This record gives sequence, structure tokens and C-alpha cells, in this order.
Amino acid sequence: MFIIAILLRVLYLGKIPPGIHPDAAINALDAWCAFTTHHYQVFYEANFGREGLFINLVSFSFGLFGPTLVAYKLPGALIGIISVLGMYVFGIVAGRRQLVGLFAAFFMAISMWMILFERTGLRATVSVACVIWTSTFFKMDDDRVIRRWQLAPLVCQSGRLNVVPSM
Repeated sequence: MFIIAILLRVLYLGKIPPGIHPDAAINALDAWCAFTTHHYQVFYEANFGREGLFINLVSFSFGLFGPTLVAYKLPGALIGIISVLGMYVFGIVAGRRQLVGLFAAFFMAISMWMILFERTGLRATVSVACVIWTSTFFKMDDDRVIRRWQLAPLVCQSGRLNVVPSM
């Protein structure tokens, strides 16, 4: 099942889908500027504002592989694979059976929308991975309420809940 997820997200990454979406192009430009100037931000103001995690990951990928289409799309594909793994763990934790985790991860691995967003390189895939893993950690820690506050900095900033507009 994880081999299916890896193949569907990485195989012919530079060719399918062809080109780059205009919003993704702005992300790529910001990532390239961040890489060349070493000025990484938490929030990028261009294109009506975007959180910086995905753009900074793309910038790191540009540093490893150069400014190519594959280097831009690779972080989204890797985040998608991490999301499938998270769905497997969440299925086991929430469903109390390994079979539930396998089904949940399998259906996420072959989901057309997830594959499309991850192969296109849209930043919304980061929010999916964060929601899955945060839900998993909260579910694993059902009886230990005190530990939940250790995860609060991942979800909250400045005393308010941050919601990604793309979700």
C-alpha cells in the first residue's frame, strides 16, 4: 500500500501534470528568492498572503536539487507520503485495529484529489498532514490531558487558532 502511495506521487513527477499552476509559480518564485537571499519568513505577503512552511521546504529542495520543476513538486509529494503514513497510524489508533488503518491509508493513497494536489505542488497538502498527525497525537493521548498542551504551539499562535484558508 505504501509502495502504491509512493509510486502515485513520485513517478513521472516532472511530467505529470505538465507545467505549473499560477499560484504554485508564485510559491516557487518566493522559494527561490528565499533560497538566494537566505531570508526565510513565517508569512509571505505576495498573492494575498501565505504561510511559509511549504515555501521554505521548497526552498530547501531548491538548495538540494536546483531550481527545477521536480525540485518544486517533490516536497508536496513527500508530504503526501507522510500523510498516508499518518492516516495509517490514525486508523489504527482510532479504529483499534490494523485493518482500519490499512483501509484508511489505502483510500487516501489512491484519492485522486490528494494525488492531484500533491503532484501539483499546492501548499494545502501541508495542512492535511498537520491535521492528520495532530489528530493522531490527540487521539493517542486521550487520557493524559496535560500532555495536550505540549502540542498547543503546533496548532495555536498568539492565543488564536490559525486556520489555513485553503482547507
